[in-house]
Amino acid sequence: MALSENRREFLPSIFKDIPLSLHEAAFRGDVDTLKHLIDDCGLISNIDRHLIWSGGSIPCAPLLLAVIGGHVDCIKFLIHKGANVNCVDDRGQSPLYIAAVNRNLNCIQILLQAAAKPNGSAHNRCTPLFFATRDGEVDIMRELINHGADINSAVHLSPKLYPNTLINTPLYISVSYNKLDCFKLLLQSGANPNFNCKRLDERNRLQSFYGEVSLVLFALFIRYSEFAKLLVEFGADLSLFSCNETLGNSHLILNNPCALYFQMARANPRILQSACRLLIRRCLGVTRLNYINDLPLPKFLKNYLFYKPV
Repeated sequence: MALSENRREFLPSIFKDIPLSLHEAAFRGDVDTLKHLIDDCGLISNIDRHLIWSGGSIPCAPLLLAVIGGHVDCIKFLIHKGANVNCVDDRGQSPLYIAAVNRNLNCIQILLQAAAKPNGSAHNRCTPLFFATRDGEVDIMRELINHGADINSAVHLSPKLYPNTLINTPLYISVSYNKLDCFKLLLQSGANPNFNCKRLDERNRLQSFYGEVSLVLFALFIRYSEFAKLLVEFGADLSLFSCNETLGNSHLILNNPCALYFQMARANPRILQSACRLLIRRCLGVTRLNYINDLPLPKFLKNYLFYKPV
């Protein structure tokens, strides 16, 4: 709806000396007022200014506020006018990060198309992909991955204070929250199934249980057999791990379907078809897996490389 002539004359006198007006309009989703303030009232200089608006407690730029409210028209307009799509608040939260937390796929697509960094800000310990994985948002995950999000990014929440706490990756998050579809998508996209995997011995066993838990051991802890099967299928190196050597007769082994599956897989070599697929994907590397669809190959071969039905 266009602004009335009376409103056009009235707004400049009201907002002329109030820098927060731009932020309030963005937060409310009032794109007409936003346009008028920038185009007619000369508030373009505030487009990336961080201020505390009436509804918040930390300084934010207008674009961040528009994303918080999910106001697509305001987001597009601010980006068109040159707003920084990678601005961050005092907590290191970028617009893309906030959109991921809010599960807003539309906002995420707009921001990524405007060159938002898919991993968010380096000042934030978590990434947009972490939240999308935790919430089971497969479409958002796929969008982030297609734009270059780091699927193997590791977050150690307190490396100095608590060096033995678990180091998280999106794969760990997907297992922790029982998101099998997310887990498979990450593996298809090249996530490392051998993260934190090393030989364990008596001297470092306690540390390995807490600070450097392999995904294989993690799957044992929570007894998710479907996750265990996918780990093996996507190349988990079981020669680096032995249930009996690591855990002995622990209760984690007894009546645990994951332990039985790992023991059987470890005792039998991979079939040639599986070994060839792993080798091809390893040669391509994580960053080139997305280009498989562009190769002059039959569709069934592309599906084979992506672990899809052929």
